[in-house]
Amino acid sequence: MAVQAAAMLFLMLLQFGAIDSRILNKPTIYVVGDEQAFKYDGRMLDVAVVNQAAHDSCRVNGGAKLFSSGDDEIPLVLGLNYFIDSSPIACTSGLRMAINATAPPPPI
Repeated sequence: MAVQAAAMLFLMLLQFGAIDSRILNKPTIYVVGDEQAFKYDGRMLDVAVVNQAAHDSCRVNGGAKLFSSGDDEIPLVLGLNYFIDSSPIACTSGLRMAINATAPPPPI
């Protein structure tokens, strides 16, 4: 129950802009090397960088990278980047996201 409450609080903070995320304040075009900032209570939540199957099922895959500091900046790689909270309850409550990062534009 506490995880569900934390997930709802996170979503409300995200919706109202109280979560410091530099990516969310940028245009919706993401390029390789942009950083997704995650600010959260590391005692209750975490961030796992997972593959698509893990994202879709809310189950952390083997080899996933787990962050739990509460203040993480994760660089985006080329293609789809999948992030979830490792708790299946929090993840299915909405604590998951996918960001597509493209190659940077060529220099002019």
